[in-house]
Amino acid sequence: ATGDADDHALIEERWRSATNPQDTIRYLYALVDTPVAECFDRLLELTLSEVRSQDSAYVLRRALSHPRFAGRAFDFIASSWDDVLAKVPSSAAVRMFEGVRSVTDPDLAASIVAFTSDHPTPSGARVLAQHLERMWINVHAAVRLREETTSS
Repeated sequence: ATGDADDHALIEERWRSATNPQDTIRYLYALVDTPVAECFDRLLELTLSEVRSQDSAYVLRRALSHPRFAGRAFDFIASSWDDVLAKVPSSAAVRMFEGVRSVTDPDLAASIVAFTSDHPTPSGARVLAQHLERMWINVHAAVRLREETTSS
């Protein structure tokens, strides 16, 4: 989470050369935590090319919960929606949206709601509604906290 592009490249190499499933997932998920926008974007692209289909939705879920780059992750998913649906198992598409629970930006939250209403997941409408409800709870809490901080 504090590494630079060189650290990201090292972790990516370790992901590629991992000898067991636990290390593969550990390094893959660590790639999501990068503070470097270009590295984050590269990882998003990898989810549609080299990341195994059973892992892609969960990597994207983590990307949606990134504290700085959630918007980038959402933009990627929205612009690549057909490719995302072709890559991830249909049952995992709604699980991918679990990452939006961490969103605290009202504009991003509104964009997510608009997108998901226009682009339903193949299954799990109730689960998606729960994710979106939790997202709005966090958005409203963050807005209140920001107001309290600025009025103090």
